[in-house]
Amino acid sequence: MPAYAHSKNAIGIHHDLVAHLYGVADLASGFAHALHAEQAGYLLGLWHDLGKFHPRWQQYLLASEAGKVRRGSGPDHKAAGAHLTERVLGPLALLVYGHHGGLRTVEDLKGWLQDRLKETDVPEALRLAKQSLGGDLEPATKPSLPDHVRHGRHKQELFLRLLFSALVDADFLDTERHLRSDAATERVTDMPLSTLWERFNEHRTQLAQQPATPVNRVRNAIYGHCLAAAGSPPGIFRLAVPTGGGKTLSAMAFALQHALKHDQRRVIVAVPFISITEQTADVYLMLLQLCRHLTLQGQGSWKGFSHGRSSIKRERECPPQRT
Repeated sequence: MPAYAHSKNAIGIHHDLVAHLYGVADLASGFAHALHAEQAGYLLGLWHDLGKFHPRWQQYLLASEAGKVRRGSGPDHKAAGAHLTERVLGPLALLVYGHHGGLRTVEDLKGWLQDRLKETDVPEALRLAKQSLGGDLEPATKPSLPDHVRHGRHKQELFLRLLFSALVDADFLDTERHLRSDAATERVTDMPLSTLWERFNEHRTQLAQQPATPVNRVRNAIYGHCLAAAGSPPGIFRLAVPTGGGKTLSAMAFALQHALKHDQRRVIVAVPFISITEQTADVYLMLLQLCRHLTLQGQGSWKGFSHGRSSIKRERECPPQRT
């Protein structure tokens, strides 16, 4: 009997679990390429839902479809993959552990795994996964991680967060391909950063023609400083400007130009609250004339502009829905 990853889609087809695991693995590996962690990304994708092989989880999925149990109340399906990841990739098990509920601490992971390993579900799920995946389940040699993550706590944390994003994005996108294939197709775009900059600059040029009030003169000066800084070598930058100083536009001008000058691929915008996220997204969507090519994710505090190795995330439309 086949194992399923997700419920039936609009045409009545279940999402095959093996196909889902390979699909997420391929996507996560591609997303992790820029981190020099393709193999780690692949294994995280392959292992993230191994617990769904267990008969108890399969029974839950079918029962929830039949309305016999509440959706979201099923047995754990993360421990099997987290256990295997911890054995092979150490702390990267945090990413499998958190791929539904968010990143936690190493201490949380250890306590949670200890509790789960007292049960019989993990070894049974891994045994069934081995039957379905064969020699693909475990690598012959331990994957190597990029050298830069071995030096400094902050680099390690940023690497974990970006690799976590690669895994979660891959999981959502492959799930969406099953549940909403039409939406998944609409996400594809070849729009280059240069085009986004042209659109942005066209609108900003129009704003620069506004009356030369004291506030507008200050805004233009800040904007000019940000453009000048875009040619600086990659690193960490801070933009400390009071409310009304034009940070939203100046920061994006910096980000787009910095990415273009240094051959970077994405701009990640982090803002503190949902309301600010929506406000910022509305501004950028309007400036860049986009309806599907921009993703903003609120996280942390906005105390200026901090740069990572990134650029506009162009394969997105809106947060995909999941069953």
